[in-house]
Amino acid sequence: MLSTFLISLNSVLIIITVIIIGFLIGKSRIVSQYFINDVSTIVVNVALPISVFISSQNYITKQNFNTLLIGFILSMISIGLSFWLLSLLVVHCIYKRIEKAYSPMLLLMQTLCLLVYL
Repeated sequence: MLSTFLISLNSVLIIITVIIIGFLIGKSRIVSQYFINDVSTIVVNVALPISVFISSQNYITKQNFNTLLIGFILSMISIGLSFWLLSLLVVHCIYKRIEKAYSPMLLLMQTLCLLVYL
């Protein structure tokens, strides 16, 4: 687990270094603002995603990938369950304030919210 953290930290440090260099170049007015905007677009849309991808390719083994996959799946399950429980709570609070005639509509609203999330 520590090695996964170090891999992520390595990727983030590269990104922060590029940001700091760009900030310093911009403040020193070595290049024009138009050039900074163009390079910024290229860096954000091309270079940084490629850097993260290449960095992850160098260090991720099958065991690390399985650990990350399990963590991702568990986080998605917890997000889904918390969204579902929150929708139950909201429906329960709304249900207390309106007449019982509208309860089938509230159940339908809760089900639709859950289906939209999934």
